[in-house]
Amino acid sequence: RDRAQREVLEVKGDRDSLAVRLEEAVVREADLASQLQAAEEKGRADVERLKEEMEGALEREAETVSELQGTVERLEGEAREWQERARSESAKVDEAEARREETEGRHGETVRGLQETISGLEERVKESEKRETVTKTEMMSSLSQRQKQIAGVEEERDRAQREALEVKGDRDSL
Repeated sequence: RDRAQREVLEVKGDRDSLAVRLEEAVVREADLASQLQAAEEKGRADVERLKEEMEGALEREAETVSELQGTVERLEGEAREWQERARSESAKVDEAEARREETEGRHGETVRGLQETISGLEERVKESEKRETVTKTEMMSSLSQRQKQIAGVEEERDRAQREALEVKGDRDSL
């Protein structure tokens, strides 16, 4: 009879121990579920924020590209105008060949000035193209960083889900 009572007490102790472990597992599961939900909410918020930032950056990039295209078009127009002026000056030189010695110095300076202006305009176009390339590179770098951040958030979410599933599996096995 004493032995039976000991066994009953042992079984009750085992049952109480299992109940405590089950309760702890339930608490851990609830905690992990809460952490998972918080991570998912943070992940969604981060993704939304990053999406908004990227949209803003893309809009700014589009504005920059548009501005640069306008500048290039304006500079090309100016270059055409200067080329037309140079052709006009060249025609005047042909017509005034009799007065060549008198006007040669002035026309030479004009042509050099036009060439310098054209060179300057071409340099401005090159600089604009360089700025556009740098801006695109910066945007791609920023996009890459944002994608890495998103991947990190997703990895953290996946880890929390795995832990929650393990805890749930432990609880279910109990």
